[in-house]
Order: sequence, then C-alpha cells, then structure tokens
Amino acid sequence: MEINYTLTKNDLKDYYKSANRNTFIAWGVVILISAALIIIGLVLKQDGLLFLCVFTGAFSVLYLLLTVIKIFTVYKNSLKTIANEVSIEIEPDFFRIKKSGKVRWEYIFDLIEFKNSLALKLNKNSVFIIPKRVLDEQARSLIKEYYKEGLKKRKTLKNKK
Repeated sequence: MEINYTLTKNDLKDYYKSANRNTFIAWGVVILISAALIIIGLVLKQDGLLFLCVFTGAFSVLYLLLTVIKIFTVYKNSLKTIANEVSIEIEPDFFRIKKSGKVRWEYIFDLIEFKNSLALKLNKNSVFIIPKRVLDEQARSLIKEYYKEGLKKRKTLKNKK
C-alpha cells in the first residue's frame, strides 16, 4: 500500500498542541503551587519558605518560557518542510518513508497516537507526523502491526544477547 500526501500548517499545529499539552499542564501546576506557597510564606512571614517558593516559581516560569521558545523554534523549522510531498510504502514486513524523493526511514522505534495524527519516532531526534486524514483503517492497522512486530523482534534480539 502506498500513501502520498503533503502536511499542512494545521496538521503541524494539531501535533504540537497535542504533543506538548501535558508539559504545559505539569509546569502550570508547579507554577500555581509555587504561587500558593508564596502567598502562604507572605501570610506566615516565613522568610525561608518565601525565598524557596519564589526561587521555585521563578525557575518554573523560566523553564516554561524556554520550553515555549524551543517548541516555537522547532515548529518554525518544521514549517519549512511542509511543502514537500511525502510518500509512505506500507507492507506487513516493510515500511519506507520517502520525502522529496529520498528514502528517509524504514524502522519505527515508537508510535504515538494523537487525536488527529500518528507520530512515528524514527530515531532519537526525529519524529514523523502522519495525519489521520490521509490514512484509512487498513493503513492504520498495517502501521500498528508493523510497529508491534518490530517490538517483538527487538525484544527477542535483546533477550538473546
């Protein structure tokens, strides 16, 4: 089976929103807890608690800002490549992604399913997005089966070592 498509700006936005939602929620909770503890430190006039909470809150806000900057940088770099057509060949024992006529990847390390897309982790630094709008049910099941078979093979090879 072969699938050809081009990513859109909305596909990328959906992916980045879905993939980073938990990060923002977690750091938002940390910031809220720090703010509550700052208020408690002010009310109780505990300088040590106040200093610790201000430090934790400031660090959390800084970390969240750095995360946002990183995400926007990666997003802008991703926007440069969305015009390229993508071709995916899917068979039960074979998976190949071609982008701009070049073979990019043939092995899936991780598969993450989001509301509107599948994210394939192809190596440590590379994530490949496939919008669900271009996949029929057969293609989705073939990708999932290919990934599961790859997991079984990796576990078998790992256990033999």
